[in-house]
Amino acid sequence: MLLAASPSLADCAATTPGVVACSGADNDGYANTPGQSVAVTVSGGATINSGGIAVTGPGDSSIVNSGNINGSLSGTVAGAAMSNMSIYATGNTSFSIDQNGSINQNIGVNGTTGTNTLTVRPAHSVNTVAMDGASNIIDNAGMFNSSLTLTAGPGGQNAITNRAGAQLNTVVINGDNTIIDNAGTINQSITQNGGGTFSVINRSGAVISGLIDTSSIDSVDRIDNAGTINNGARLGGGNDYFINRANGASGSPVTNGTVDMGAGNDYFLMVDGTINGQILTGTGADVIGISGGRITSSVDAGDDNDFIAWGGGTISSGLFAGAGNDSAIFSNLTSTNLTPGLTIDGGTGNDKLAWQNTRNAAGGQGTNVDTIRNWELIALARGSQLTFEFGGDTLVLGDSGTLTGQLIIDDATSSVIAGSPEVHTVTSAVGGNPVTVSNSGTIDMVTGSSTERNRFVVMGNYVGHDGVLALQTFLDTDSDTRSDQLVINGANGGGSGTGATALAITNFGGPGAQTNANGILVIDAQNGATTGSGSFTLAGPVAAGIYEYQLFQGGVAPNAATDNDWFLRSSITNPPPEPPIPSNPTPITPTVPVLPVIPTPPEPPPQPPQPPIPTDPTPITPTVPTEPPTPITPTVPVLPPVEPPPVEPPAPPPEPITPDVPLIRPEIPGYVVTPMMAAELGLTELGTFHERQGNQSFLDVYGEHPRGWARVFGQSSNAAWAPRIGGMAYEIAPKFDGTIWGLQIGADFYGRLHEDGSQDRAGLFYSHGQADGDIVANSLGEMQIHTGKLNLMSDGLGAYWTYVDKDGWYFDAVGMVGWLHGDATSNRGVGDDISGFSLLGSAEVGVPLAIDQTWAIEPQAQIIVQHVSLGNTSDPFTSIDYSDMTGVTGRLGARLEANTEMNGRPVQFFASADFWHRFSTDSSVEFNDVGIDTATGGTSLELQAGLNTKVADTVSAYGSLSYETALDGPSHRGFGANVGLRVKW
Repeated sequence: MLLAASPSLADCAATTPGVVACSGADNDGYANTPGQSVAVTVSGGATINSGGIAVTGPGDSSIVNSGNINGSLSGTVAGAAMSNMSIYATGNTSFSIDQNGSINQNIGVNGTTGTNTLTVRPAHSVNTVAMDGASNIIDNAGMFNSSLTLTAGPGGQNAITNRAGAQLNTVVINGDNTIIDNAGTINQSITQNGGGTFSVINRSGAVISGLIDTSSIDSVDRIDNAGTINNGARLGGGNDYFINRANGASGSPVTNGTVDMGAGNDYFLMVDGTINGQILTGTGADVIGISGGRITSSVDAGDDNDFIAWGGGTISSGLFAGAGNDSAIFSNLTSTNLTPGLTIDGGTGNDKLAWQNTRNAAGGQGTNVDTIRNWELIALARGSQLTFEFGGDTLVLGDSGTLTGQLIIDDATSSVIAGSPEVHTVTSAVGGNPVTVSNSGTIDMVTGSSTERNRFVVMGNYVGHDGVLALQTFLDTDSDTRSDQLVINGANGGGSGTGATALAITNFGGPGAQTNANGILVIDAQNGATTGSGSFTLAGPVAAGIYEYQLFQGGVAPNAATDNDWFLRSSITNPPPEPPIPSNPTPITPTVPVLPVIPTPPEPPPQPPQPPIPTDPTPITPTVPTEPPTPITPTVPVLPPVEPPPVEPPAPPPEPITPDVPLIRPEIPGYVVTPMMAAELGLTELGTFHERQGNQSFLDVYGEHPRGWARVFGQSSNAAWAPRIGGMAYEIAPKFDGTIWGLQIGADFYGRLHEDGSQDRAGLFYSHGQADGDIVANSLGEMQIHTGKLNLMSDGLGAYWTYVDKDGWYFDAVGMVGWLHGDATSNRGVGDDISGFSLLGSAEVGVPLAIDQTWAIEPQAQIIVQHVSLGNTSDPFTSIDYSDMTGVTGRLGARLEANTEMNGRPVQFFASADFWHRFSTDSSVEFNDVGIDTATGGTSLELQAGLNTKVADTVSAYGSLSYETALDGPSHRGFGANVGLRVKW
């Protein structure tokens, strides 16, 4: 090769063998002796002009430039001609340039068998650079004013480091293995023409302004961007990687333009930042991961079996999986990620889409189901929600090749939301092919719904795997339209409802009413669809007002149109009895009598001859013949009577049809009996004078000294009533079976003994009473079942005044107020909290009549006025409005007393009989405006026996046992006991 300078120039002198120092100005250049390794140093202030520096190998040579190198050398690099070179090296084993000065023309390095290295120091630059060697290394902290071309040999490598603040221009790479680490700016494109591996690391804050292009050849390309790529990437065939990653505090990575990864099994990862263009992964089994950032266009996976994982960030213009058997997993996405109008397309093939904690819509925003298409399987898991946002939405499963698909709600935390008004449908891509909807979670027509008329239509098969169907229903009487419905439609073939699904019914403001026909339609099987027995149950109580609604398959009578439907009914309908089949009567052969011969009537007489016709037509008066003889009427013999066949007696009339039995909630009986038990508790607490104070004869010896007294009482109570439900003949017949007990503590705050021996006593007392027992009633279509418990308590204060005459008769007046509280709860834990008060006033008189010195009888009379007021309340299914109840109770009775002494102390034994009469008054409770009234009037008999005694000079005790039974009115029966103590201090 010809060199532009002589082998040795005066201003570049060898200081030692192989070491050349260049200094001074106007140097005409330097050229080494070929084959000699040389290290050239151009010192600061030195200038090499047109001769430049030429180094010819073999050997390891280097140039360190701190001066100024010009030149006009010419040669070839990698087979391409190159001119205007300041440095030209050829045939070296290895060659390096350290640029810390000025190189004003181009650099060419050709045919190096080892490694070429170019280092550009900060604030320094080079122009066009072309290097051809086994490997090439660029370390740039300055600036490339023009292009950089690197050609590496087989098995070699091209490596470029562009440091922060540094700039490269156009980069062309030839060779099999290349790595570019950019922390600065590459102002133009990067073109890779070799195979093998091509890697670009674009660090945070770095910029690549041009296109990254490897499309001319198949290579394994790896683009890792944390900075900015302004013109996208066009990658060739091969298994390529493109990563847009988070980069710390320097701002989000940005890629402007299309990222086309070409054919091959490509890997695309979007961690953060923005890609202002389309993502094309081409044909191949690609993997696409999106966990953050923003893609302003679409993602197109191309053909073949692709895998897509989307866990964050946004895609503005759609996700297209392309042809092939693709799989996609969406994790932790919301309507912020799944934006309105976004297309999610599985393409042709057997495609699967799985959602994990993903929700497509919120508040009317988000991707709607009508843009989710061409998926053969959609599975929802880990809290996912697939929302049908608008009325008339349709989710289409499958494609033109696979025909149909499946929607799977995979676990109990996931759901399909279909609460927007009207009809929501899951159907197949090609008609005549049934879809399958499998539910292990919830199909929810309640969330976000403003109506009870939604329909969720499955064009095929519905399978429940212990799933839930949440519906809104206007709980009232029969209706085919006032409830959300699951519609199973067999028009595409198939059409079945199987498995196990629980219906969670929310009342949409219905007051509750008795159904009289099929009931309220909730599962509608259409076009030949069938449902399995037991496929649907209720998730919990369904009730409104006084009515319980139960789920029934089919209508009240067999009918092909309704046999596979499911209805809510609040009554048990008794079908009409089948007409009796008459027995076959024995055929009767009648006896036909022989008829007598009827005589033949005589021949009629002959007609008279006609007169001759005269020639002269003189008028002739015809002779009228005589009348023919009277015809003979034959005598018809009387036939003997025919005995009628025996007639079977008529069939007995059919049994009268039992009216439909309403399904009354188990809570209702407890609510109904509460006012009566409140009244009963008050009467038991009030009691009688003798039950509170003992015998009046024990009062007269204490004079004006104050007294204290206390008593405890208890009784069993078995009571029954016959409430009337407005407009119904049906009776719930509630019963209370439990106990009433209590205690009272009182004191005389006033006592006066008159001179005539009579006395007055007045005082106050505290009273606590409690009624606790089981409720039994007709409920849920069954007779006299245990429905719940009633626990009612009263805490009150009372005042009394008692006058005892010197002759022993007494008058007792009492007033008491009690604060009521407690609860009535059904067996299933539903109930109400009771609160209210009762007021009682009593006037009682008793007159003892002596029979002898031991025996006496004491007639007694008592009148009690009582007022019970319970606060209105509610339970989850109804309002509960109690009407105040005011009643009058009277007592007439007699007490037989035997007065004696034991151990020197007076003892009185007694027995009594009392007739109690509650004057008729009604207790009324309303449940959602349905009233239940109970007549409380009636008469009962109470028998009692006990004793009074003084146990000390200042202490008297009294006690009794009792039995009470109703004589008419509400049933009542109970045994009781009462023990009291009176103390003087």
